[in-house]
Amino acid sequence: MLIQIEPNETDYERIREIAIVERNPIAVLALSKYKQDQDKELIKSLINNEQTRYFGIRCVIHFPDTEFFPLLESYHDEEIKKRTDFSYTTYRVLYKAIVQYQNQESIYLLKKTLTKATNSASEYHKKYIWIALTKYPNSIYNEIFNQLDAEIKQDSLSELYLQEIEID
Repeated sequence: MLIQIEPNETDYERIREIAIVERNPIAVLALSKYKQDQDKELIKSLINNEQTRYFGIRCVIHFPDTEFFPLLESYHDEEIKKRTDFSYTTYRVLYKAIVQYQNQESIYLLKKTLTKATNSASEYHKKYIWIALTKYPNSIYNEIFNQLDAEIKQDSLSELYLQEIEID
């Protein structure tokens, strides 16, 4: 229920109370839609905790504040080096969060993924970048999207990947 709440002033204080008192990551996710500075520390704490990182990164999709970008970048840099133990669900939200920034740093991060991800992980990173750029298109990412789109269509995977766009 909290996850579906649209932001309005009357619910904010109660949602914040649930987030703090119950340490509820879903409540923090609901708070992220309000884009309040006072909630940044709650979001950062989710991102910095391996158990709640997925929810923290999802918060950034709604609230892409510059304070979160270094945290995303640090997590990203760890993940593109991995050869095993991939977190597919977190990758899916990671790239959706990164593309919200629509700046040169986000372009650099996406391009870095395409050139530096381990061979075993590259396929998954490409897939989730493509999904993020399909769901959140922006001309700043056209070069990356066109490159990935050609690869994905060549492998006849676009229809399969499109099924995952609305997940999260």
